[in-house]
Amino acid sequence: MYHSVDSGASWTKLTQFASVFGSNAWPDLQGASAIALGKAKSGSPYSAAVYVVGTINGQWGVYRSDDGGATWSRHNDDAHQFGGIGVMAADQNVYGRIYVSGTGRGLLYSN
Repeated sequence: MYHSVDSGASWTKLTQFASVFGSNAWPDLQGASAIALGKAKSGSPYSAAVYVVGTINGQWGVYRSDDGGATWSRHNDDAHQFGGIGVMAADQNVYGRIYVSGTGRGLLYSN
């Protein structure tokens, strides 16, 4: 996963993400299975909050960054795994709200 602050003229790799394949054959392939942009936190210098579904520090989850990917906070917990996530969208009007398709569980939203 990469981050740009100059409309794509240059890109910086975000190093927090674990391998997509765990310890399998391609450990250098890192990233997230879903990415969404939502309303920015009040007072943030960034234009959007970034949400990802991925593995950070060995823990799969839904994460949010309010600082362009420098730091991440987990949006879900171990009791709320949503049965897996097919797609995700972030609300453009309500900070912190995401919508996900839980595998076999319909459409869910979380604040």
